[in-house]
Amino acid sequence: MTSNQDLLLLENDNIIPFPSDFIFGTATAAYQIEGAYNDDGRGMSIWDEFSHTLGKTANGDTGDVADDHYHKVRQDVDLLYDLGIKNYRMSISWTRILPNGLLSGGVNQQGIDHYNMEINYLISKGINVMITLFHWDYPQYLESVFGGWLNKNVSISAFCDYADLCFQLFGDRVKLWITLNEPWVVAWLGYGVGVNAPGIRTPDKSENNDSSVNSRTYGNSSTEPYLAAHHQLLAHAHAVKIYRSKYQSIQQGKIGIALNSNYNEPLNENDPLDIEAAERQQLFDLGWFADPIVFGDYPQVMKDLVGKERLPEFTIEEQQILAKSFDFIGLNHYTSRYVSH
Repeated sequence: MTSNQDLLLLENDNIIPFPSDFIFGTATAAYQIEGAYNDDGRGMSIWDEFSHTLGKTANGDTGDVADDHYHKVRQDVDLLYDLGIKNYRMSISWTRILPNGLLSGGVNQQGIDHYNMEINYLISKGINVMITLFHWDYPQYLESVFGGWLNKNVSISAFCDYADLCFQLFGDRVKLWITLNEPWVVAWLGYGVGVNAPGIRTPDKSENNDSSVNSRTYGNSSTEPYLAAHHQLLAHAHAVKIYRSKYQSIQQGKIGIALNSNYNEPLNENDPLDIEAAERQQLFDLGWFADPIVFGDYPQVMKDLVGKERLPEFTIEEQQILAKSFDFIGLNHYTSRYVSH
């Protein structure tokens, strides 16, 4: 696998050339591979809490060890090198750098040393590094004490402090940054249906609506996903503003976001209602996050259908910060589906 060469894709007997500057690579996420969940000063994340809660994961599996990448960085990077990988996207574990998620809570030098070692070793092998700042492993302390992404002021300021620190520590070598990976997943699966951390949802009628300080199970699936999404978008925009104002001209890097979306095809391509429904679903999948960072506001169809009482509004100043808050937009695409009215 190489980059910076013309690569060809054979599709339906047609040769489709990739541009010479098309970048091929591979990617991981910290919680999915690192393990060492409580080693060397790392704090707990919501995925540690979630996976350690009985019944939340298949077979009670956790990321406590995972691929043990934390202890096997050099071996794993050697494998990347042997495969000919030239570009590698990794994420940083927020709580390995800031154990409770807050800059005021103290910086973990062992975590910083680890990521400096990893980045330097990748570069020594001729592998370009792209860093995702947030790939779902939100600090548990911020979730337990402040309500996580539902707390506007704390979630935005904490993420911006963390991002600023990473730009300062690693930006001399890292030239591609992703603020958030798939904020839709965090908002809807984490605060809507509750199948991902932090696992919050509206209770079923048969369940008791209780909660605890450390693990809140029940919330409001009708409103909280929109709040979590809203605050993630603002955190992204403010982090981009920090990078552009303090670091970009010196470090000469680029910054963006990675969004996920299915592709939605009308079930009946001759039915105007199905055509409209497919577009509407596309706006709820992708436009929910893409429209604000491109245009500064949510799609009109979302505003009309969700309503002001559930979908938060951006101020004029927030719209200005959000609009064009990217150098690139990543798209994670897994499948397509048919949609009917």
